[in-house]
Amino acid sequence: MRRFVALLIVATLATAAMGLGAPDEPPGPDFDGPQAPDLGASAGSTVWFCPWGETGSEATSTVELMTLTSARAALSVPSPLPAEDPARRAVSIIESGARTYRLADVVLQGPAPVSVEFEAGPATATATVAGISSFAADRCVVATPSEWWLVGGTTRAGREFSMRLFNPYPDTAFVTVTAVSEFGSFELPDLDALPVGGRSWIDVDLTDLAGRLDDLVLRIVATEGNVIPSALLTAEGGAAVWPATGVSTQWFFPVASHDDLTTEVVIAATGDSPVAVTIEILTVDGVSPDVRSFIVDPLTPRRESLADFAGEAIGVVVRSDGDVAASVVAESIVDTAALDAEGGSIELSIAAIQGPLAAVTGAPQEATAWLLPGPASEPGGLSTIWLMNSGGQSATVLLTPMGVRTGDQRKILLQPGTVQRVATRYDSAVAGWLIEATRPITVGWAQQTEDGVAFIGGVAIDG
Repeated sequence: MRRFVALLIVATLATAAMGLGAPDEPPGPDFDGPQAPDLGASAGSTVWFCPWGETGSEATSTVELMTLTSARAALSVPSPLPAEDPARRAVSIIESGARTYRLADVVLQGPAPVSVEFEAGPATATATVAGISSFAADRCVVATPSEWWLVGGTTRAGREFSMRLFNPYPDTAFVTVTAVSEFGSFELPDLDALPVGGRSWIDVDLTDLAGRLDDLVLRIVATEGNVIPSALLTAEGGAAVWPATGVSTQWFFPVASHDDLTTEVVIAATGDSPVAVTIEILTVDGVSPDVRSFIVDPLTPRRESLADFAGEAIGVVVRSDGDVAASVVAESIVDTAALDAEGGSIELSIAAIQGPLAAVTGAPQEATAWLLPGPASEPGGLSTIWLMNSGGQSATVLLTPMGVRTGDQRKILLQPGTVQRVATRYDSAVAGWLIEATRPITVGWAQQTEDGVAFIGGVAIDG
């Protein structure tokens, strides 16, 4: 195992660098429109955490808020100065609706992880990061397990990989981080019982810590308190952010590809024993016969390339006979002519891997209703909603735009075993979409701007 010599903990004052045709509209059935559940949705606050927020000179964030009831949302950003209270701002959402809010209107301070608390729900949030020649985004996080997994990292040539540990709670948390790479598992002594102060954050530079690794999976265990971990992967001309997750025996990725990017599915077995895994690839025409099956050892992550599907619209379903964590990473296609051999080893030249990046975590289950804050809200960008039906029967899907007003609905038929893309145009009055289906499906969306592309997971509002 190579020696890992450098750990840079960038504390609170550091700044992170950062056509589709309309689908056919089927007849019926009719939908009643957005309906909040009778019980539970407004019984208490719903809190979402967006660790990768930025309000500096090199990167800025927006937060897209969405709720199915009239509600106030409170945005809270901790100060980099321990003695100062968090910066706060309240936003009102009337009836069912969605809003886009610039984080810089809350505070200007560089790194700005944000908590969003709704007084009623169902509700959710998405956060974007627009940097110099880069764009990244993902859904915010609501669950707080004591054990998190960050899957999909790499510190190979031309990549910078960092992890943000955000503690939104008042008490200090203590966190231990261990790693798994292609060389096996290893301890990170400098990240053993690491304290993260209440209402603060720490950025950990994994590139300096780990050296050159093709795969770097992180296990984050809170021994006291809790934190919200997230990943930031950057390259020349691209960036991606994604949250840590728990574990599951199935993961659904309705958005997994974009134009000339190469998709890779990264899987980590999180238990003590090897796990049998299958990957199904769904296309606009149906399930591909190219089903991938393999064993994932707990000491070695699996990075499965889907380069054969480059340029195609695909969704991915990962199933296993034991707990795994998984993510999808899409990168610029490598020019093999740019490979450079030195001393018997082959490394990618930086010129071969410049360009956009995107990454996303999956959904552990399908659902019949989804919230998508964000599509159609980015000026000058192209938003695409992705629908995936992994079941054996077709589903009728109703898409309702929401914002300061409710726009025209779309109704489409989603065939079994397929994915379908729905392009949405920028509309200043729209900041989110409600997706309802007659059968369980999974939903996500992609945002393309002149500076980059992002994959964003949807949020289920029923099981």
